[in-house]
Amino acid sequence: MQYSRFDTGSEARTMGLQDLQRVWQRFWSLVVSGLAVGLLVAAGAIWLIAPSYTSSARLFVSNQAVGSANDLLQGSTYTQTRMLSYAQVATDPIVLDPVIEELGLDTTAEALASQVTASAERDQLIISIEVSDPTPDGAAEIVNAVANRLSEVITTVIEEPLAGRDAAVAVTVLKEGVPATEPSWPVLWIFLTVGGGAGLLAGIGMALLLNTLDTRVRALRDLQDLTTLPVLGMITKTRRFGQTSLVNEMSSRSQFAESVRALRTNLQFVDAQGKPRRVLLITSTVPSEGKSTTALSLALSLAEAGKRVVLIDADMRKPRLATALGLEGAVGLTDVLIGRFEYDAIVQPVGAEHKLSVITAGMVPPNPAELLGGVRFTQLLEKLRSEFDYVVIDSPPVLAVTDAVLLSQRVDAVVYVVGVERVRRPQLQTGLEALARVDAPVVGLVVNHLPRSGVDAYTYYWDAYSEEPAKGRQAAVSALSEDAASERRLRASASQRASVGS
Repeated sequence: MQYSRFDTGSEARTMGLQDLQRVWQRFWSLVVSGLAVGLLVAAGAIWLIAPSYTSSARLFVSNQAVGSANDLLQGSTYTQTRMLSYAQVATDPIVLDPVIEELGLDTTAEALASQVTASAERDQLIISIEVSDPTPDGAAEIVNAVANRLSEVITTVIEEPLAGRDAAVAVTVLKEGVPATEPSWPVLWIFLTVGGGAGLLAGIGMALLLNTLDTRVRALRDLQDLTTLPVLGMITKTRRFGQTSLVNEMSSRSQFAESVRALRTNLQFVDAQGKPRRVLLITSTVPSEGKSTTALSLALSLAEAGKRVVLIDADMRKPRLATALGLEGAVGLTDVLIGRFEYDAIVQPVGAEHKLSVITAGMVPPNPAELLGGVRFTQLLEKLRSEFDYVVIDSPPVLAVTDAVLLSQRVDAVVYVVGVERVRRPQLQTGLEALARVDAPVVGLVVNHLPRSGVDAYTYYWDAYSEEPAKGRQAAVSALSEDAASERRLRASASQRASVGS
């Protein structure tokens, strides 16, 4: 037996490009929703926030010194060193109180100062003043009033001229404030960028978090991290089969049928490695992983290959095969194990050619584990082994009850079905460990419900391959049609020549 190897988590697995594609495939709606929510919140903020308009003015401060070039240089240097101080005065009450009085504003100097911004670049003689206000006209009026009052304060208060002399500096308004045509805040592109970016990051973060917390088996790579058991078969998601549709499906060349045939072939290679494995147990970790469908389809495929096959429904707690095949389910395995009937009295043929024999579960007993672990079941297997080439047993899931573990001691091989997106990694690990503890002959895995599209799609190779027969058939039909048309033309020409000759 090949024992399973489990990842203890000592080596952190880095996320590659394919992993990111898988996350996007699963959670793209969450990421898009995060982006949409972020944009909606940004749009709501823009709608709720009162608009603010900005108007600006510029002042030029020049030195009024006269005399030699050295005097002019000293005067210019003197003015430059005081420019930052001039700009700071623009938000002081000495400037703003007269502005409030002049414009009749219902505010205070401290409150108005929060609307005014004045700055001066180093080594330059220009002061820039900006005022924000809920209305464009109000912003322009305030900024012009502040510029005029600041000019007056600089020339008459800060640089108060000596008696009988002109002011040391002169202030000229280079640019007056005009009403803005568009609000300066909120800025549409900033809000949408920040809101959309935040929503996008939140969506991506939530997707990565959910992906990290998700422990379901979703790809073959997840199995490679858990066990070294070989994968014997890979089956994609298929529709639910009716009572006899699976029998008809297995006689076709569908992708599902070909996948089961590949499983049958791989089991033959397992046989080649040692003693023939003729009694096969099909089980899984939890319900709904597709073990019953896998058991039935594998039995049909073996029968199709000319083998004598009997299928036993040993899932005596929740039997399914009788209903799936439309067989009599009132009498079955239970009756054989309690000694009511011999097995040959309850075996039912399946299919038009009766290639497959089925033993249904029968009535649900109160003690399935005791019956399956008893001597009569062992004797039944020995009789079936002598009369059939293969005995396929459908058992309950490993974690549900102990029946599968008991049955694993009486078979030649255990085929473990893993349902993608149906079982969690810790559950799969626990199930494989339960079989490993009793030295069950687990020969490999059958990966079921593989996605038909996306990063982990399995159908790509089949679709690419299945196109060739179709193309071949189409070419053959075209060739036959051309040959028939040529033959008709030759016959018509011969008839015409014969008529002319006569």
